Amino acid sequence: MRALGHIWLERGSPRIAATYFARLCKLDPANADDQAALSMAILFLGDLPNALDHACKALGSERAHPLALFVLAVASADAERMSEAEKKLDLIGEADGGAALPLARAIIALRRGEMEAARGFLGRAEMVEPSNSKVHVWKAEWHRAAKEADAAEECLKEAVRLAPARSPERIAYATFLQTRGKRDQAVALLQTSVKDAPDFIAAWRMLANDAMAREDREAAAKALNAIFAKDSLDFEAVMLQSKLWLSEGGPAKCARAVSSLERLESAYPKSPPLALQLARARLAAGDKAAAIRSLDHALKIAPDFREALLMKAGLELGGGSDSAMVADLGEWLRKHPDDHKARLAYSGTLHANGRTQEAIDILRPFVTDARSPRELRLHFGLLLLEIDKPGEARGVFERVLEDFPTDQTASTELVKLDMAAGRKAEALQRAARQISDHPGSPEARHLQAAVYADSGLWDEAEAALEEALKLDPDHQGAHELLAKIHGATGKLDTSKLHWEKVRAGNPSNLRALMELAAIHERQGARAESRKCYEEILAKDPDFVPALGKLAEIHASDTPPELSKARALAERAHSLQTADPGIAATLGWILFQEGEFAKARELLDQAANANKPRPQVLFHLGKACLATADEAGALAAFRKALATGENFPGRSEAEAGLARLEKPIAAGSAGVEELSEQSNRDPADLISRLRLAEALAAAGLYSEAAEACAGALKINPQLHRAHLLAARLAFGPLQDDAKAAEHAAKAREFKPDDAEAAAILGTLAFREGDYARAEPLLRDGLAANRSDSGLLLRTAQAAYRVGKQADSVTLVEELLRDTKDSAAAAEARRFLSFVSGRASAEEVAAALAEDPGDVVALMARASSAEKDGRVPEALADYRKAQLLDPFFPQAREAVVRLAKAEPRR
Repeated sequence: MRALGHIWLERGSPRIAATYFARLCKLDPANADDQAALSMAILFLGDLPNALDHACKALGSERAHPLALFVLAVASADAERMSEAEKKLDLIGEADGGAALPLARAIIALRRGEMEAARGFLGRAEMVEPSNSKVHVWKAEWHRAAKEADAAEECLKEAVRLAPARSPERIAYATFLQTRGKRDQAVALLQTSVKDAPDFIAAWRMLANDAMAREDREAAAKALNAIFAKDSLDFEAVMLQSKLWLSEGGPAKCARAVSSLERLESAYPKSPPLALQLARARLAAGDKAAAIRSLDHALKIAPDFREALLMKAGLELGGGSDSAMVADLGEWLRKHPDDHKARLAYSGTLHANGRTQEAIDILRPFVTDARSPRELRLHFGLLLLEIDKPGEARGVFERVLEDFPTDQTASTELVKLDMAAGRKAEALQRAARQISDHPGSPEARHLQAAVYADSGLWDEAEAALEEALKLDPDHQGAHELLAKIHGATGKLDTSKLHWEKVRAGNPSNLRALMELAAIHERQGARAESRKCYEEILAKDPDFVPALGKLAEIHASDTPPELSKARALAERAHSLQTADPGIAATLGWILFQEGEFAKARELLDQAANANKPRPQVLFHLGKACLATADEAGALAAFRKALATGENFPGRSEAEAGLARLEKPIAAGSAGVEELSEQSNRDPADLISRLRLAEALAAAGLYSEAAEACAGALKINPQLHRAHLLAARLAFGPLQDDAKAAEHAAKAREFKPDDAEAAAILGTLAFREGDYARAEPLLRDGLAANRSDSGLLLRTAQAAYRVGKQADSVTLVEELLRDTKDSAAAAEARRFLSFVSGRASAEEVAAALAEDPGDVVALMARASSAEKDGRVPEALADYRKAQLLDPFFPQAREAVVRLAKAEPRR
């Protein structure tokens, strides 16, 4: 087991070596050789505290163990541990340690920067053991620290000469050669090493790294396969192989990278670099959530792991950043205020959380410093544009160009600012300058074309875009702008071709599909247009523009598929309730389904938007006609026609407006004219209602009711027709059931209708249902307090539901304001009975005329009670209660007197 451990350690596979030495240390914890070998293996794995622990165990039993002394010095990486190490070294006699003791002291001195002391210790170590290769390696380190590269290289050459083929010394020398730019010599050394020792894994690792750096995939794969032939879970080799696969791309390679890294993670569950690489692989495989989980794991192990922190910030920015990310980056910047990349990520995270002003404030102190990264300053300028500060943003971009004269981003933003300010000549100059600075850039040509297009110079714009496409035939922006230009100039076929190019370059570009659908529609290819919208909704079922357009197509089909259209339009409206276009589409669909009131509400919303389409106004006019709103229809038709545009339904709008504006003749001539119009156009609700009103005015009440019924067949929710029908049935036609039916419908469609309330209240009053009558009569009074009869009925109803004070107030109001003598007489009589001022003769006369007059009975009972004639009073109260069981005054009086009457 010990031999296997040393073999794997020499090969450069410390993970496997550590497993053997760990088992040996469990079997014999006091064995210094095994503890020292385990400490060396763990040191190679990068676990310094654990390596130090095992080195101390080795030195505890045999203080002068050379390997343990070496690990003790190398693993003591901070000041506290170096001090502890020196205390241990002080306990070891100079004679016992051989070269290991002065070498350990030299390493610690060198770490502290004590160059003279380190040189002295190295000299003593070399004097004791001139053939110790480690001494020569650390002499090289001393020369490197002293900036003596040539001397360092000579020391490493000597170390390699003294060391075996499989040795860390060869790796150290190869690494040094690479740092000096002598890559070929380094590779030659490594190739000699693997030729002499084909199982030297450490050398193969370096060869794999070198091949990856040169993007020589074949050489990298060869080196990695040599490693995996010996150790399939070699940490660095698996990490390198995953990078190789990810660089090749493709779902299969990404999946293989994820799988191999997950297997490695089972062996190294607490490795932050591994968790970071696994996050990259999972992201490349399209699993963003899993990538974030890997980053969270890395940050849990190492909270200050910068690369993981920045990567997570970037991912959070792409999908709804959270406040925890803001806090983590803020804490990092407090510790590392000069980390500009982290500052940029912090600003972006704040911005993603809606804290744009804070995102700007944390960048502001750095943007005037020319040493600040260009990306930071550009981001600052873009944020200023977002908060509508173009002047300040312009200054930022201009300063960037001063320091980086050929920066395309700053130049592009300045061109956009020039165009927005109407400074087209300056915009063209800047665009031309960008082409001069970047003659091979398709972006520069595209920018120039955008300026030409903004100026209406279509030919020049097309020429610039053709140049851009010569440089990059797949340039999405160039194809898109060409598609727009050709669409605007009527070249629909070529516009369609360029939109297809955009779509081919980015299949998820839904806007390209929308534009293609619009072109198909303009060309009359409704089936192709429908396919485009359906394809969009297959990709994104909640894409509102496509929902609305497909709803329009279904609604205008022959015959219309209104159920499909409605489902699509309602879905779109639920997602964007404020969108006037969607409201207009859904409103027109509901109109066609006969839901005129809802349609009117939605079309009103659409028509109140900024610059509504004339067809929307026309549809609103139709909805107003269907709801008998003459004024609304007039206004809508006038606005639609005032645009001067030609739209489907224009002639119908003109005819409708002419009918509405035409004055109606008086008398029978008006009736005859309206009858002819209604017969000519049975769906003309306004003419039908006007006819009903004219017939009612002429005393033809039954015919007027029939006209109302005809209107309600077309629109059963027509308030105006229901109210007129209720008025006719309540009055001249004396049909209480019809009056109640139509008045209730009128209140349903217009809850504040006072006239309908008065009709319903009066009908309930006649039936003796005072509890229902009283609130309805009060609603009726809200619009007509001058109606003496209505006031009196309301007062009487209030009295019958126990509101005697209210009834007195209402009667007094009537007597104060009325000029109707009959109503006044009835009111005075009612008031005298209620207030107890009526004489016995008046009461008796009233009861002789109507024995069921509850008010008179209550007056007689009240008088008898005052005179002490309790049995007579109780008898009258009981009669009143029998006539009206819900009359509260009678009920309360019966209860009161029944308790007071002596038992017989």
